[in-house]
Amino acid sequence: MGLPVRHKTFGAGIVEDVEKTRIIIEFETKGQKTLQHPRSIIDGLLQFEDAAIKDRFGQNDRIRKEIDELKGQRKKAEEEIYQQNTESLINQSSRELSQTQAKPGAQERIQPKQYMKRD
Repeated sequence: MGLPVRHKTFGAGIVEDVEKTRIIIEFETKGQKTLQHPRSIIDGLLQFEDAAIKDRFGQNDRIRKEIDELKGQRKKAEEEIYQQNTESLINQSSRELSQTQAKPGAQERIQPKQYMKRD
């Protein structure tokens, strides 16, 4: 591959190979290392020296942040909807209970029985 990179701990290196979940780099002072890909880039441990690649990863970072923000907004909206639905169900149940109690004869069925103590 031949792309120049810089790692926070290992310093400068050249990308030798990129696979699905790992990237192999030959570092000037530490030799060959295999790192998790894209985790090492996302975590900021590994940066590309090429401006075009940096820009592309920068775009990916901005997109990732936008996605995270949208997920947060979605979660907040879902919580608000859940709260509204819960309040609506409580209000509906309360109205139904009031209507049941307002019907003639309902009071006799709902009130608990009174027991007298015997001496």
